[in-house]
Amino acid sequence: MPWEPADALTHNKSATTAHKQKIWAAVANHTRETTGDDGAAVRAANSVLKHMSENPPAANPRTPAAGSSGKPTRVTARKSALGPRGMKPHWSGH
Repeated sequence: MPWEPADALTHNKSATTAHKQKIWAAVANHTRETTGDDGAAVRAANSVLKHMSENPPAANPRTPAAGSSGKPTRVTARKSALGPRGMKPHWSGH
């Protein structure tokens, strides 16, 4: 019998939204199909939800911050004293 999204709350207290509950059920069902182990399925689904709450999606770096001009900043490469192979050229004067 497959896991239902409503089963997520009985196994994980952080599954408070419908989105998280659907993800929990999908991971649990997939893990159960591949391993045949209910315990591994619950652990895998709980692990996914834990990492979702620890690592929220990063802010879009292309979106200007509040109060900025909205113009993209120019990133320039730093010139290095090292040559193309990571060695100082013999004529560098050092």
